[in-house]
Amino acid sequence: MAQAEPPKNEITIEEFFDTVLTQAITERTSDIHIEPLVKEMSIRFRIDGILQEKGLWPLYDLEPLTTRIKALSNLDITTHVGPQDGHFEFLYKPNLQAAHEEETLRGKEGRSDPLSRFHFSDRQRRSCGSSAFEPRRNAYFTERSRT
Repeated sequence: MAQAEPPKNEITIEEFFDTVLTQAITERTSDIHIEPLVKEMSIRFRIDGILQEKGLWPLYDLEPLTTRIKALSNLDITTHVGPQDGHFEFLYKPNLQAAHEEETLRGKEGRSDPLSRFHFSDRQRRSCGSSAFEPRRNAYFTERSRT
C-alpha cells in the first residue's frame, strides 16, 4: 500500500522542526520524544516529569524529519541499522541555546527507529517567555497536533 503524499501547501520540514523545538521551549519541555507508530508518528513532550502527547503526524513526515535531525547532529543519514549518537544546538533567542542528543534504536524489521531527546536546562526553561514564532507556524503546529 502506497504511503499518502503530503499536501503541497504545507510548511517545509525545516519550518516544522523549528516550530516543534520552539513550542517545546515555550512549554518548558525537558525532553521531546519522536516515535514512529504503525500509520503515523507521535511527538510527545516531557513537562514536569510527565510525557504529554502533542500530536500524531502523517508517517510521510518521519523520514524527512529524521534526515533533518541526523544532518543537524552530524550523523550518517544513509544508516538505518544500528544506533548512532549525535548532538546539535538550537538558537532560540540570543544567548539561549538548547542542547539536543540524537539516539537511534533498533526498531521493527531491523531498521533503526529514531527516538529523539531534547534536553533543556532549568535555567533555559525559566528564561523562555511566551511563544515568539511566526503565527503561520504556530497555527500549523496546533492544527496538526489535533489530528
